[in-house]
Amino acid sequence: MEVGKRGASYGRVHDNAAIAAMEEEAMPIYITRGRYTREAIKGMIVKPEDRYESLSRHVARTGGRVLSYFMTFGDFLTVIEAPGGA
Repeated sequence: MEVGKRGASYGRVHDNAAIAAMEEEAMPIYITRGRYTREAIKGMIVKPEDRYESLSRHVARTGGRVLSYFMTFGDFLTVIEAPGGA
């Protein structure tokens, strides 16, 4: 890979083995956005739990990983990397 000042990559890869490794390791990224119902929010208040940990365990079973999880005022957004068709 060609590298410029301060380690910036120009995105040029001339090593076929490196290209094959990157393609083999690449997984699709899924972005999910949603909203919890009032009942769900009430349940979360009564019995709080770490939703990130629960989501991470579930996604790990499919061979993926959670890249980001955001929750604000009843809305949520997840960014997950997982094998295709997961």
